[in-house]
Order: sequence, then structure tokens, then C-alpha cells
Amino acid sequence: MNRLRIIAAATFIALVSALAVRAATPPDAAVPPAPAAIVIQNATILTVSHGTIEHGSILIVNGKIAEVGQSVHAPKDAQVIDGAGQFVMPGIVDCHSHIAVDGSVNEGSISVSSIANIAEVLNPDDISIYRDLAGGVTTANVLHGSANSIGGQTQVIKLRWGQPASRLPFEGALPGIKFALGENPKRSNFSIPGQAKRYPATRMGVEETIRGAFTEARDYQRGWAEYNKRVAAGEKNIIPPRRDLRLDPLVEVLEGKRYVHAHCYREDEILMLLRVAKEFGFKVRTLQHVLEGYKVADEITASGAGASTFSDWWSYKVEAYEAIPYNAALMTRRGVIVSVNSDDAGEATHLNQEAAKSIKFGGLSHDEALKLVTLNPAIQLGIDQRVGSIDTGKDADLVIYNHDPLSAYAVVQKTLIDGRVYFDRQRDIAERPAREKEKKALMDKEKKAGEKKPDATVEIGKKPAAKPDAAKPDTAKPAASGRRYRGWPVNRARCITRAAILFALFLSVPLLAAAQSSQPPVSYAITHAKIFTLAGAPIEDGTVVISSGKIAAVGANVEIPSGAQVIDGKGLQIYPGLFDSITQMGLREIGAVSATADETETGDFNPDVVAATAVLPSSEHITVTRAAGITEVLAVPASGGMDSFGSAGVVGGQASAIHMAGWTINDMLIKKSAAMVINWPSIETRSFDFTTFSIKEKPFSDAKQEYDKKVDELADWLERARHYAQAMGHAGPADFNHDVRLESLAPVVRGQLPVLVFADQARDIRNAVEFCDKQKLKMILAGGSEAYKVKDLLRSKNVPVIL
Repeated sequence: MNRLRIIAAATFIALVSALAVRAATPPDAAVPPAPAAIVIQNATILTVSHGTIEHGSILIVNGKIAEVGQSVHAPKDAQVIDGAGQFVMPGIVDCHSHIAVDGSVNEGSISVSSIANIAEVLNPDDISIYRDLAGGVTTANVLHGSANSIGGQTQVIKLRWGQPASRLPFEGALPGIKFALGENPKRSNFSIPGQAKRYPATRMGVEETIRGAFTEARDYQRGWAEYNKRVAAGEKNIIPPRRDLRLDPLVEVLEGKRYVHAHCYREDEILMLLRVAKEFGFKVRTLQHVLEGYKVADEITASGAGASTFSDWWSYKVEAYEAIPYNAALMTRRGVIVSVNSDDAGEATHLNQEAAKSIKFGGLSHDEALKLVTLNPAIQLGIDQRVGSIDTGKDADLVIYNHDPLSAYAVVQKTLIDGRVYFDRQRDIAERPAREKEKKALMDKEKKAGEKKPDATVEIGKKPAAKPDAAKPDTAKPAASGRRYRGWPVNRARCITRAAILFALFLSVPLLAAAQSSQPPVSYAITHAKIFTLAGAPIEDGTVVISSGKIAAVGANVEIPSGAQVIDGKGLQIYPGLFDSITQMGLREIGAVSATADETETGDFNPDVVAATAVLPSSEHITVTRAAGITEVLAVPASGGMDSFGSAGVVGGQASAIHMAGWTINDMLIKKSAAMVINWPSIETRSFDFTTFSIKEKPFSDAKQEYDKKVDELADWLERARHYAQAMGHAGPADFNHDVRLESLAPVVRGQLPVLVFADQARDIRNAVEFCDKQKLKMILAGGSEAYKVKDLLRSKNVPVIL
């Protein structure tokens, strides 16, 4: 298709879309002004905060709820809405929405896009506003997308359809910012072999992106505080710090002036963000999606974070495979403030029914279910003093249904915001013929105007094609205007997936409950076994007593505590658990699925990334490996060789020692940082070119030059780390700007953290040993295929080897 055809097609699509919106858009004059007083009479009032009022009334004065009860004192001139046989509830608050945004909601160019602001692209003509009003939604938290570890600034809006963009923001609502964890910000879906990847590429890197940004923000905050202090003291001619629009919103987070709303799925990434927030002293306001929140509900409660989840979306990508429809109820029962959100304009039109599912899946009460879409999200957004329940003094944001809102038969009759009717079903139905007539007239007018224009599809320099003879039948293909420009129906695909695994999920919940309720005995005694302690001679017919997870006693004649569970070990042998000292356990689940791969971060120098951050406690590999007798492992990031997209970096990150059992990484962790991984460079004269899928040869001199450059860069990093460590030792924390990567290398250059150096060829091993000796690093050789060739050197330098 040539350029003119593209322009013509795009113009047509935009025109049809504009006409469709125009046909459904009521001008501001069509939305009746709010009368001074309204009374809704004789309805069933679901206050959410203080029960249900049968045959109740609500008096609204100047957009506020003035009185609620079975009898109210309404002025004589008040507008009366007859609520007989109908139900009134607070307006629905959608805590995760992307409506009313002009253009894409993602700024995918950089990992920290806190400069982007949803408030600047609000579109009051988005038809989704009106449709969501028709579903009872009155307030929405409009979020940036999830392409960034730290995304754009968010905006809470009221769905004031027909009003200009300046009237959409919820007055006084604290601004927010979108974070994202896991698959989306590490861009697993967009990684192309042979092309450079944007940092971060792993869950380890996501943590360090956030930590790095807040480290900068804290230093930036300190600089401005010092400047303001000096100005207040009367100092003159002081140069202010350089303004950084990227860090300003993060300082607001540190000062409690901006809420954090974090996209997340897996338990490990949820706990990671809560740890980082605690480290920097800010609160996560809401964990969005939080599909594995039921696994770490106690930790979420302790942190004070809220959880805004889906009712029953799962299995639409790898991260969502362990989601269950009981999530909202389980978190609620553990003390988490939970809301159910839409994340989808269509889903928002029936959030009342989404909330109702928690009664079936988890046994929440009627009022608890209603809170999921009213008071709870209002609390999460800090606007519960204004909306979320029907109480005197609150905004008159109300929805009137013809049935109980939690019924599948409930249909919205009226939606009020600030005491003004923005959606009236009867009015909508009555106005449809007129809107259709107006739409048809506009389309006919445009069609006639188009017939008079020259053929826009004619290429420049060519004559237009001859028009068909009017007497002959028109056999041309239908015009392109008959095509539908729509995206893939995501919800339909999700529905198919739901049906396919519903039975399995029904089975999983009772099993999960049984697993949680069955606690292991306090003490065990394994008797009559042959015990190999490795600290002495084997013990024939020995006994091992285990109490509270520790070996309490071992020997031939050991007293068994009362109440201990006895396991007869006759004919069996007992050994210490095996330790796998180099593995990527928990860092990669399915080799061909990059969404589950978190072992190798992009870039050559990543000393700040930590394996424990990305270890998945529910990994299938853990149970299989544990069954082979392995009880502890060293999870090692970016350890030599090749990953899915090329070679690992020179400094791969910090290896973590973990137990092979535990509900969360907190239970599993032995030592978070056990060694720093260094992949020793090789002089490579041959390499694989992903763009051509062929082997490329290069001269030895060029390969040697590349090798020298990497070694020099490593030496430079270590030298800078020494200066940084020296500064840390002599200066207070307020005297210099922090660097998370140099800070991670400081224990290495101090000799407190060993380096796990991967090298195989004898030449590389010799070079690595010489380098570490010169740099005074505690070296452990890993790999070591040709270590036997340099055994004397390794022995003389006291270098341990892990083959």
C-alpha cells in the first residue's frame, strides 16, 4: 500500500471513530445541571459502611449527601427520584483503569519513565467513560502502562461525561505513580535474538532499577534539603541543585506525597518490592493484580499495602498460572484491604458482578463483597472521606440498580456524580433514535463530500483509472471501508482458558487449605539407621533426633523425646543433605520461555543484581531436585557460557545460598550474598552472529584487543569501588552521592565477599588467578575444565575449585 493509500485509510478510520463518538457524546448542555436538592425515596440503600436500610431515602444538597435514613427532611422544591423496588449503592471505584487516555498508556523507551504523566493526556471524549458510567463506575484510578519498572504518574478521575478534561481529575486525590514488576518491565515478550535488550532483562534487574532510582532520589532530596536550609539561614548567592524531573516524583514518594501502585504477579516479586520500600522508608499503596497475593498475605498485611486484584482472570500468561479465584477472599481473611479492579474498559461495566464472585469463591459476606468495589478501593486511593460509602457529608456519587447489585440480573438505572445524573437509562433509550438519525445524516454528508474529491489512492504522476460504465454491473471488490480495525478479543480468549482449567482450580484450593492447616510435628527421631556424620566414623544402628528444624542429638544411644514422631531407619543410611554449589535453581523455569528466565541480566557489569531476588520458591525444579537428596544450593546468576541471547556479562551479579524448602524466599535464604560472579573473558576468535545465524571469524589481534578492554574495564570498576569504599568509611552518608553498583563491589575489594570466577581453559585460569592475586580478591575457581593443567598454581595461591 503506498503512502497516499495509508493516509486515506487512516483518515477514514479516524473519521468513522470520531463520528461514532460524536453520535454517542452528549454535549454538556444535554447533561442536566445538578438541582440544589435531590431526594431518592423508598429504596433499599446499601450504605456499605453501616448496613442496609430498607425503604430508605437519601437527601442530596449541593452535590453532597445531607441525610440518610428511613425518613429524611427534604425541601419542598427538591427533585424526587422514586426508588421503589430499586437498590442504591455508592458509586463503584475502579482502582486500576486505562480509560480516558489519548494514545498509548506505555512509555516504553526507558526503564524509569516517571516524567510521563497521565494527567497530560486525559481524553474526555473517550466513549469508555460513558459505558463505564452505565455500569455504575463513578471514579477510576487511571494508570500508566506496565512497560517500565517505574512508570508514569497516575491520575484519579471522576467520570464526568460531557465535561472538559480539566473537570475529570478527582479534586484533592493524592497523585500516584505506576511501578511494574516481573515479565512486563523485563520485556520478555519483546526480546529479539541479535538485538540489544533494554535493561532490565531479569527480575533481579527490576529490583536494582528501582533501588538505583530511589538511591538517586534520596541523594537528590538531600541536596535540595541542604540548599533550602542554607537559604533559610540567610546565605546569599547559593547555586541550587539541578532540577531533575525524573526524580521529583520519586522524592514525593519518599515524602509520602505520591502513592505507589505496583503491577505484580508472583510472590517473590511482591516481597521484593515490599523489602525495597522498607529499605527506603516509603509505603506501597496498592499491589495491582497481585495474583499470588494469597501466598504472602501476612507479609502484605504487615507492610500496610493494599491489594487490587482480578476476580477470576488467570492463565493468560506464565506469570498468571498460579492465580486462583479465591485470592481476594483469602487476602481479606488475612487482614489485607482488597479491591477488585477491571484493567479493562469492558470489565469495568460489570465490576459489581466481579465483586459478587468472591461470595462464591471464598465465602465473603454481602457487604464484604460490595466493599471490594466501593469503600476498599476508596481507602486505597485515599479518597474514602469523600466516596466509597453512603454517609452524611460524602459526595453524592451513587448508583441505582433495578436489582441487588450483586445479582446477575442487576442493571444500572441511574448514575450520579456530585449529585448530578450523568447516566439515566431511560433517557439514554429515549435518545437513541435521535442519535442514530444524527449519525446517519453525518455519514451521508461525509459520503457525498467524498464523492466530489479526487481519487486519493492514485499514485503521484499516474492518471486515475477509468470509471466503470454506469450501464455495466459493478464487479469491483468491496471498498476497504468495510474492514474492521479491531484488536484481538482478549476477554474471549481468557474465557476459553478459564473454562479449560476451572476444574483443576476447584481441586487446588482444598489441597492448598489442607497443606496450610497441616503443621509438621515439633520433633522427629530416625532410629536404627547407619549414620554418616562426615565428622567422624559411621554410627551403626544410630539415632538422629530433629527438633524445630535442628539436629538436637545424634548417636548410638540417644534418648527419644516424648511425643516425637519416630521413623524406623533400619536398613537405611543417613547422610548430610547434598549441596549443589553452582546452579540456576529457581532462576529459570522453562528454557524456551523467556518470561520464566531470570538468570542473566543484560550488560557486562551488573554487580548489584542478586540471585535471591528472582528465585521462585514454587519452582517445579525445587521439588524434583530435593527428591534427589539435594537440600541446599548456590543460585548463581549469569554464570559463564551462553544464555538464550548471547554470552553472560563479565560481572554477572551476586550468588545466593538457599535451602530447598520454604514458602517464601525469606524461609529459604541461607545467605543473600555468598559470592560475586565473574565470568572471565576469553580471547575469542570465533563468534556466532545471530543476525545471519553463522560463525564469524576475527583476527587474533582484534580478539586480544577486545579481551584486554574487558579486563581493563573490570580493573577500573574495582579501582573505583576501592575509592568508593574508602569514601564510605571516612564520610557520613550525607557527604557523597551513592552508587548501587560500586556499593555492591565494596565488600569484594575489602576482601569480605569472595569472587566466583568462571574459567575453563588453562590460559584463562592463569590470567584470572594472576588478576585476582594482584587485586587482592578472594578467588574461587568455577568450571575449571583444564584446572588440572595449572594445579600447582592453584595450590600455591590457595584457590578453591568447584568443577
